[in-house]
Amino acid sequence: MKQYGKTFPSACLVFLFPFFSYSQTTHDTLTFVRFNSYIGYVIDSVENSKCHCVPFAGENFSYGSLIQLPSSIIVMRMKISNCENFINVPMNPKDVSQLSAAAARIQVSFSDEKTEESLLKKLAGNVAVYKFTDYSGTILRTRAIANSSASSLAVETDFHPFFNLGLGISCRDADHGFFVPNAELGGIYKKHVLTLRVLKNKEPRPIFDNINPIIDFYETSLLYGRTVDGGRVGYAFSTGIGYVWGILRGELLSRQNYFLGTNSTYQEISLSTLGIPLEAKMMIGGIRKFNADLIAFANINTKYPYFGVLICLRIGAIKNSKVRKK
Repeated sequence: MKQYGKTFPSACLVFLFPFFSYSQTTHDTLTFVRFNSYIGYVIDSVENSKCHCVPFAGENFSYGSLIQLPSSIIVMRMKISNCENFINVPMNPKDVSQLSAAAARIQVSFSDEKTEESLLKKLAGNVAVYKFTDYSGTILRTRAIANSSASSLAVETDFHPFFNLGLGISCRDADHGFFVPNAELGGIYKKHVLTLRVLKNKEPRPIFDNINPIIDFYETSLLYGRTVDGGRVGYAFSTGIGYVWGILRGELLSRQNYFLGTNSTYQEISLSTLGIPLEAKMMIGGIRKFNADLIAFANINTKYPYFGVLICLRIGAIKNSKVRKK
């Protein structure tokens, strides 16, 4: 194959490279490589005109995809408008890297998932099972082939579980502030995010004053939301249903004054209510990388609504296998 970036006249693709043509034969497994979150797994002529990712395809390029064949060779499988069959153009790691860099010029989605799914089936041909990976996963896999068998290597997918541990503050009003340890368990699938959130809100105890009881309550919520992938910084906005329970303070029952402070006893009130949790999350480092999250949260309920902010360590973006069947 000529160096990536050289333009092949589209009419020559068939005659000069007949051994690259592909006539929908059955293979064991194909792995489609995602260009980025905007292009997806299939690049069409409109997207290619914006980023010039496949300059060697010529003006008659219709659509195509990066595919890792069962032999572990990576090819650009293309549909050219004046060719009956698909054409496979072998791609080395340098070619794939240059293509990925060009794909970064696309920052808007031009096609929908239904169209992409239809084109994926055409590109897969008679292959009943095919897998999916990101560009970064393909590069790692390609480098590993030289020293080990590719059959045991995992394939990155669109599903990314995560676990958050954080600390923050919350408040109901100017007079009531709380320390908030937080834990979250969830997963991101494409642009959908599902989260189980657990919060503990505890009032700090004054240094010199003895107050009983201290306000101390918990929240357990299930949230659903959508993500926005901004590259190095991702965002997620979620809401759902939650349960809040714990101890609040009521009326003052007694107070004793001392030289350095007071000893105050209040009525103890049990808190138990359903609420609507809200969450806006900024994922520093991107949606699918290990990093930190900055979270603004709230719980709207009829008894004790509150809001706050959290800083969390995100442990996640675990790469698992995913197989789609036709």
